[in-house]
Amino acid sequence: MKSSYRVSYRDNVTHSPNKLRIHASDSSKLYYFHKSEGKMRFFIDGALTELNPGEVIYVKKGSFTGTLKKSKAAYARCVSLFPEGLAAFLSTADTDTAQLLSDSAVFRLDEDGIREYESIISSLDKEVRGVKAVELIMRQLLVLRSQECKKLDGPPNDSLTAKILNKLDEESLLLGSAAEIASALGYSQNYLSKFFKQKMNISLHDFLIAKKLFIALQMLTSGKSVTETAYTCGFSGTSHFISVFRAHYGKTPRQYVKEIVEN
Repeated sequence: MKSSYRVSYRDNVTHSPNKLRIHASDSSKLYYFHKSEGKMRFFIDGALTELNPGEVIYVKKGSFTGTLKKSKAAYARCVSLFPEGLAAFLSTADTDTAQLLSDSAVFRLDEDGIREYESIISSLDKEVRGVKAVELIMRQLLVLRSQECKKLDGPPNDSLTAKILNKLDEESLLLGSAAEIASALGYSQNYLSKFFKQKMNISLHDFLIAKKLFIALQMLTSGKSVTETAYTCGFSGTSHFISVFRAHYGKTPRQYVKEIVEN
């Protein structure tokens, strides 16, 4: 797996306007967006949250996330990855950091918090790992402990959405399309797709692909071949799998695994 602790900084990040692409988070993460022009919304497990200057988003491991912008305006972001146990380590008798980070949340930084957070990431060029990353992440978490926190809503809790999500959890490798999911649940594809998009803010097809890619990542990092992973996860072939993987992660499966091994 990738290094347990990593802090990365990217400037001039852009996205296609109004295009949402999600992926499953493989660790706990902190996102800090700044230097952004135009409205930005962040997707977490079906909920779209509008971001404001001076906000940090905490994402729990296993959550499905993505960024949605209404324009091509560039922005900068700092992303910090760390294992969930770090929050418990920083807990004190006065502040239960583990409880604070028990669910995905948005932290609204005050002026002092913004200055402290900016000073933490000001020394970053691109990416740090290991001991230096641990130091930076601990400093970030210590800042967040004194800031206003708003827990984010989880997936909709109506019965049909729960049935769909349960079906995807149980059989995402066996279900190849939105049509197959609809058939398995006894609904028309048109109805179920519209219902899911309305409830989850993303198409049923795109959510299924994100689930498959998350499982594919676990297989690849455990030593499975690209070919075995492609067919096990229900892709039509190796080429199709590589194409979808590259579109989501910006590199081929082999490049991704190589980076993990080297780190």
